[in-house]
Amino acid sequence: MKTYIKDFFKNIRNEFCVFTDIVKVRDEIKSKYNLELLKLNVKKERLWASMEISKWEINEAEKIDKTNLIKDKNFAFSKMCFKETNNLNNLHNKLGYYNKKLIDELKNLIKSHIHRYTQEISSFSEEFYPSLTDVKIFYLKI
Repeated sequence: MKTYIKDFFKNIRNEFCVFTDIVKVRDEIKSKYNLELLKLNVKKERLWASMEISKWEINEAEKIDKTNLIKDKNFAFSKMCFKETNNLNNLHNKLGYYNKKLIDELKNLIKSHIHRYTQEISSFSEEFYPSLTDVKIFYLKI
């Protein structure tokens, strides 16, 4: 039993290191994103209150009706601070990438654990209970 138990849990900590590294990077990006979002929203609120469209840093390549900017606050916020908003969107996309990577790594980790646990239970059963050879076929189908 000692041999099987020791081998069974031998590398679990190392397997979780990749997972924890991704969580750490993702959390750093998330906190940076939240901080930048807060700063940008405060800046946009301040610009909206001033109603000086010339200071709103709107993308000059777009032809935008200024009356729509003054009437609709949400529309104005989407057009204000063009460069900073793009940088924030890039950071948001990066956060999404790390979230997806985190989910993928977790799925892979679970699959590898299932496979390893199945193999260990099967080999344990064969060694200690040779009459239960059908157990291996059952576990491998799962």
